[in-house]
Amino acid sequence: MSAPVWHLSEDRFFDPNSDQRAIAHELYQSVAHAPIVSPHGHVDPRLFADPDASFGTPADLLIIPDHYVSRMLVSQGVPLEALGVPRVDSGPVEQDHRRIWQL
Repeated sequence: MSAPVWHLSEDRFFDPNSDQRAIAHELYQSVAHAPIVSPHGHVDPRLFADPDASFGTPADLLIIPDHYVSRMLVSQGVPLEALGVPRVDSGPVEQDHRRIWQL
C-alpha cells in the first residue's frame, strides 16, 4: 500500500479570504522570479553609502556586530567575551581580531 500523495496549493500561505488571496497571488506573481533583495542585514549601511568607508577587519564586519552569529557561537560554548562583544559592565573582552576570526 502506497502513501497518499499530497498536493499543496500554491496559495497556501495567502489569506483564506478569496478577494485578499487573489490580490496576494497577483502581487506575488509579479515578483516571484525576481532575485531576493533583503534589507535585513548586520552590515553598517555607511559601508555602502560612503565611498571612503572601510570595514576594518573581517571580525568587525561579520562577527562582532551580528547577533545571529554571536548566539550561534555562544550555543557552541564560545563566550561572548571571546568574540569581542562589549560587556555591560565594561569588563575585558578579546581585542585581537585575528583570534576572534579564527574561532
